[in-house]
Amino acid sequence: MMRNLLSGAVAVVMMGALVGGASAQAQRNTARKAPQSFTADFAAMAQKVGQAMNVRIVVDPTVFVATPPKEPQILDTPEATVAAMVSGLKDVAWRKVYLMQSESTSGLRPERLAAMVRALDMLETGGLVLENPATRRAISVQKNLPVLPGFGDELRQRQFDPNAVYVIYSTVGGGLGGTIEDKFLDLQRQQLELMMQMDPDALAETFAKGMQMWSSLDPQTQSRLFGNMMRAGTQMFMNMDPGVRANLIGGMMRSGMEMWANMPPDQRARITQEMMQMGQQIMGQMGGAGGGRPPR
Repeated sequence: MMRNLLSGAVAVVMMGALVGGASAQAQRNTARKAPQSFTADFAAMAQKVGQAMNVRIVVDPTVFVATPPKEPQILDTPEATVAAMVSGLKDVAWRKVYLMQSESTSGLRPERLAAMVRALDMLETGGLVLENPATRRAISVQKNLPVLPGFGDELRQRQFDPNAVYVIYSTVGGGLGGTIEDKFLDLQRQQLELMMQMDPDALAETFAKGMQMWSSLDPQTQSRLFGNMMRAGTQMFMNMDPGVRANLIGGMMRSGMEMWANMPPDQRARITQEMMQMGQQIMGQMGGAGGGRPPR
């Protein structure tokens, strides 16, 4: 048992070192620039178009624009012009938004306005009323109302500005923050919350499916992603308070050794052999020596 435990620990350490070296080397050899978004250029163009048509056009900062925007053609109506502007963008929609007269000139930030539009548009119910008993006030939302003649007069009667704001927004935006870091942090928070709700068997099955997804990636993409994660993890550890770092590493090692010790011997032997075989394969790809056969 002790021999298998030590062999497994050595295999894990060796695997981490080998994969880290291979990933770092692959990253150096195949470095790519991060995708560039021309969102700021697109927003500036939209503002210029809005001024030409005497309307306000707002662009969500989370919209991804893969190529430099071309000068748009000013069509007969703002609706047709905005539709043409977004026709080549992925995961992007636009809506006409009517604000209260008291808010129409307050200058809501584009990311907040886009987040509100996205949230309302994603409602799956036909209507919703929220009541606050403490204030005796309610919020009412009803979808798919027909826009009939006299719509502008009705808006005025309800204290809305009849001049619409044209909002171009991302349908997959990441909340009010809008940055890619905000989106990733929100995904991590959701992942932790979901993991706490899952039992070990369901979590293991989910991890297995995740590994299958990882295995389906091409080797170049695997190396690039793994290299980025290892460098980010190293930087995170180095920036930690030494006491926090020691507690975290100690907890991870204790949990890993406990899991390994409680694993059935046949599973332990199989994992050890597979990991050592993988290590040999990576060494072979790097041009290193085989280093002997894995234990049987």
